Amino acid sequence: MKLSVVIPTHNRRDQVIAAVESALNQTHAVDEVIVVDDCSADDTIEHVNASFRSDARVRILASPVNGGACVARNNGIEAAQGDWIAFLDSDDLWDAEKIEVQLDELGRNAEAIACFCGMTAYRDGETLYELIPPAPFQESDLWIKNTLGSTSNAIVRADVLKSIGGFDPALPSCQDWDLFLRIAATGPISTVTRSLVRYSEGNHVRISNSQSKVLAGHKAIFARILPRISDPERRSDVAAEHALFPAELAFHVEGRRIIGLM
Repeated sequence: MKLSVVIPTHNRRDQVIAAVESALNQTHAVDEVIVVDDCSADDTIEHVNASFRSDARVRILASPVNGGACVARNNGIEAAQGDWIAFLDSDDLWDAEKIEVQLDELGRNAEAIACFCGMTAYRDGETLYELIPPAPFQESDLWIKNTLGSTSNAIVRADVLKSIGGFDPALPSCQDWDLFLRIAATGPISTVTRSLVRYSEGNHVRISNSQSKVLAGHKAIFARILPRISDPERRSDVAAEHALFPAELAFHVEGRRIIGLM
């Protein structure tokens, strides 16, 4: 089993170094780390090259234009040589056992096409909250909100990612939730009920920090979810939950906890 890591980055010269190091320092070695630089205005490329020139597992893809994180991740998917792909945002960090624990879980569930773990969100060194995925997981767990967390939690079969077209950059937000829904519709997902990702919820730019983009993305995802639900009563219940979303979003934005709503 060959594992590729895809790290999109834009103007995070110093943060991306720590992210790459957390991928390289796993107790189960990864086979390659692809840093996709999304046309940074700083010296991210030079800094990554200088920091990891002695490790042949690290390579850089330089995007000629700024296309956003989803385009960068899709470029990484296309370039990846592994059978499995793990994503890591350039401002997040993995616990050292993250890959080992998830691969062990996949070894126990041979039919699974993806594995997700839990995460702990931080800001300015303070723990904000923990998100643990449901176990056992079923597709309907995603009908109301993103219960799987961020892309940094995921390991997915490369052929599945390519067959479903990767991330949808046309969405204003919730691209990860949309991808997870399409993965869940393709095959079984396994979960690890441990927090193995340090998710950075800082004051820097994230789509998830924009209330208007999150709301627009949620509406688009809801329009895709509702037709999938055949049972009228269940569809009505899910519709009611989604109708409450704008008020729930406004409440959570006050405390800046909105990842579970995406």
